Amino acid sequence: MAVLSFFLLGSPTQSIGAADPAPTPSLKIPAVRNSILILVTKNPSDPWTVSQVEGMVRFFQEQKPPIVPLIEYLDWQFNSATEQEGRMADYFAAKYAGKKIRVVIAQGSRAVPFLVKFHDRLFPESQGVFCGIRNPPKVQPPWLTGIAEADDAPASFRLAHKLQPHLQRLLVLDDASDSGRAQLQSIQAAGAVEAPDIRVEILKTENIQQLFEAVESLPKDATAAVLLTRAKLGRQFIGELRERCTVPIYGLRAPLDLPGSLGGALLDGAGHGAAAARLALRLFRGERAAAIPVRTDPPPRLTVQYDQMIRFGLPFGALPPGTAVLGRPPGIFETHGRTMIIGSSLVFVLLAAVISLTWMLRQKRASAKALSRSLSTLNATFDSISDGVLVVDLNGSIASFNGRFLEMWGIPAERHAKVRDEVLLRFVTRQLKDPSAFLARVKILYAQPEACSSDLVEFKDDRVFERDSRPHRDGAAIVGRVWSFRDITARISAERDKHHLLEQLAQSQKMEAVGTLAGGIAHDFNNILTGVIGYSELARERLPSSHPSHEDLGSVLAAGDRARELVRRILTFSRKHKPEKSAVS
Repeated sequence: MAVLSFFLLGSPTQSIGAADPAPTPSLKIPAVRNSILILVTKNPSDPWTVSQVEGMVRFFQEQKPPIVPLIEYLDWQFNSATEQEGRMADYFAAKYAGKKIRVVIAQGSRAVPFLVKFHDRLFPESQGVFCGIRNPPKVQPPWLTGIAEADDAPASFRLAHKLQPHLQRLLVLDDASDSGRAQLQSIQAAGAVEAPDIRVEILKTENIQQLFEAVESLPKDATAAVLLTRAKLGRQFIGELRERCTVPIYGLRAPLDLPGSLGGALLDGAGHGAAAARLALRLFRGERAAAIPVRTDPPPRLTVQYDQMIRFGLPFGALPPGTAVLGRPPGIFETHGRTMIIGSSLVFVLLAAVISLTWMLRQKRASAKALSRSLSTLNATFDSISDGVLVVDLNGSIASFNGRFLEMWGIPAERHAKVRDEVLLRFVTRQLKDPSAFLARVKILYAQPEACSSDLVEFKDDRVFERDSRPHRDGAAIVGRVWSFRDITARISAERDKHHLLEQLAQSQKMEAVGTLAGGIAHDFNNILTGVIGYSELARERLPSSHPSHEDLGSVLAAGDRARELVRRILTFSRKHKPEKSAVS
């Protein structure tokens, strides 16, 4: 009987917006509404219909932004009159006039032909997706593509044979329809090849009482099983059927068959609906249906229920790889997984901490040894250098010094350990020639921490130190000042002696130059004097002794002899070698 009033009251349209989770306020992404329409064959109470629609809606809600589809339930019987389709089309034409539907999803055996028949009139600009049917329309328009259902009854038969190796009889619970006969033929074909000893037959019953009596009479020795396909009667009483049946029940669809069956190669209704919604989204984003081939998606998955496996004592080890086990009691890790993870994490952290501390202790010991060796080397180097070194902080307080510094400043050995700022100041001021000038320079340096300085420090005992002062850095920071003192007294004394010797050398060179000059003059004067003396002697010999000039020439010759002696002395002085004296006879 057609539920025509259901449509005429205008209530079949269901918007999912009220049930949608609100978008996160911080994202502020508006939902896309009323652009996708879902036409559903049966009413919302049909479990298979509900699972497929839920799969579609969930997929659309997960999009960003979420998509809110419109849903229309076409709830009429298969033998309804054709004029009811016309009334339904008129209703949709009035309801969606002026609305732009971009994609229409047709679910089920009545919605698909309805969409194909009235598409150009109701939704001419839309692309279409079909689902929930085994075979696509014989004449497929270019605006339509879809997802075909793919029950796999032979796979459920193989699972039953694997779990029940002594299986002899498989009762197929199905309607006396073309699809039921097709299912039976596919199972019989698989059995003829893989298990020819198993008899496959349709369980023929007229009412629910006969169905219960038939399943209750089955043997309990695991030689029989029931396969639930499309039987409406069995699904209406699936819970009670499960309790009365003495053998395992296998099915083809989830969640439709799961309440009463042990399992099977199950087609997931929600997954089938999500696959159709995924295809609709592609069309919504601009792809054309003509370019997308029809496919079967998703394939059935081997699934069993844990409690039914235990009820019939079936071995879990016989399950094919990848079989899903529903309702399995959680293991210790599943029940106490969080505690185990936390405990394991704590143990791991503690173990890591112990290992880390052990490693750190070893590193610390190695570092301490290395530091001790480095300090020993540094101290040995510090004490072995010839300069006195004093390290002070920014306030001028003593931080460190070497032994050479104490020796240079004359601090007694028994007082080395008691050297303090005031002790050092006392030694400084007591020994320096000009302590006030020294302290003034020190004060200037402490006022300029980055400055470098060098000068000479003179002591009252004529010692001289060369002082050098530089900032003491710890990385980039200045933490004090380093003073170094070098005793240059011997160098100053040597420089003084050198200066005196240079003066003597200069004087000697002067005297040598004078001697050279005097020798040259003496030679020239001696040549002149030779002529004077010679001519004076000749003149004197020529004059008589009574001549008045005779006596004067004698005076000239006496003066010449004195001059000749003077020249001889000058020549003797100008010679570079000592004159040799020898006795003559």
